[in-house]
Amino acid sequence: MDPSTYAILAVLISQSVVGALLIRQMARQVNDLHQWHNVKDGDGVFSWYVRRSLETAIIKLAENIEAQTELLRDLIHERRQP
Repeated sequence: MDPSTYAILAVLISQSVVGALLIRQMARQVNDLHQWHNVKDGDGVFSWYVRRSLETAIIKLAENIEAQTELLRDLIHERRQP
């Protein structure tokens, strides 16, 4: 065979090997991603999933904290005035 034929075969083989390694790496990453997202809490709910009621409760809590903070600022401001 011609030396250029060997070179072409070597390139084709190396591309196949690199491609196979990349596919294996991607398969591992997909498997890892699946394992991370497949974690459930004590209620059987996926840990990455936030229930709507919990989200609503946190928003209301934050609003109440903001209102209380504003009230405390007003009280401190009133107290500082002679």
